[in-house]
Amino acid sequence: MATLYPTQDNFGNWSDPEWSLADDNAKNHVKPTGTDDVVLTANSSATMTVDETGLCASFDMGGYTGTLLFEEAGIDCGGDMTLDGTITEEGSDDVFVGGNLVLTAGMTLTIDLNFVLNATTGAKAITSNGITIGKFTINDGGGDASFTLQDDLTCGEGGFVLTDGILLLDGNTLTVDGSIFGTGGSIETGGGDIDVGANNITLDNIAVSAFGTITAANLNIGPGGSLAIVSGGFTTNANVLIDGGTLDLRNHIWTQTNGNTFTHTGGTVTCASDNSGTIDAAGNTISGITASNIIGVRRGVDGGGNTKLNFEVDDAPVGGMMSGMVGR
Repeated sequence: MATLYPTQDNFGNWSDPEWSLADDNAKNHVKPTGTDDVVLTANSSATMTVDETGLCASFDMGGYTGTLLFEEAGIDCGGDMTLDGTITEEGSDDVFVGGNLVLTAGMTLTIDLNFVLNATTGAKAITSNGITIGKFTINDGGGDASFTLQDDLTCGEGGFVLTDGILLLDGNTLTVDGSIFGTGGSIETGGGDIDVGANNITLDNIAVSAFGTITAANLNIGPGGSLAIVSGGFTTNANVLIDGGTLDLRNHIWTQTNGNTFTHTGGTVTCASDNSGTIDAAGNTISGITASNIIGVRRGVDGGGNTKLNFEVDDAPVGGMMSGMVGR
């Protein structure tokens, strides 16, 4: 394992064996492997081209003022990554990060790289400093890693993909210009917000523990997916479709705005067995909710005009009491 520095010539290629063991342009006839730490400094070449998959144990561009050009190849970094300078590309490439990710304030990211955080264990941090990431993927490969936002994160039109792992917003806002989708893992908002604008959020095999706000055109809770309201109230402006997944109100209030719909075609709406919950659609349309698919409550009370459902615990028998609340 070594720490390697690129050439200080005007132009350099990752594949060229002209890397140095010190920041002195000695050109020790080596290039990085997956066990080496790569460091770009203010002394590094004005333009560094990634012309093959760049392997490294860690990648640090702190203080670099040149341009890192991705030329139909990406970087596979097993540990921490700090980005700086200007980053651009000639294709659509993946950057794998096995540790913490930091985008330095003031840097320029002009491309839609797909950042894939693939640590399999431990707590990792994501710091974006207001820099937009084209596409963002979390996949811990079935491990037990967690990834915590240190500040607000914005993803571009490539969207946000959760394949496996735990994303902790920690009170910060996740804004996605594309859609949010995936096949597993969980998101805990910690009071932060999720905003995809006029795009969609699909929770298939994804668990979300939320309090705060979700802004989207459509929020679909599909097979294996769940959305649990864990504290205080929760607000969304999305059309909501529960289609094989679970909405867990616990003892909290779900509020919908902007005249959208709440539709249930499969799966469950639940409350804690000793608590109550409310769906307040604020003038929207609620449909598909019946006593048979409400779990953990003894009865439902129409809060008015099929737009508000109060789930209350009492000794009344279950059955038939919610039939009048199916949207009409």
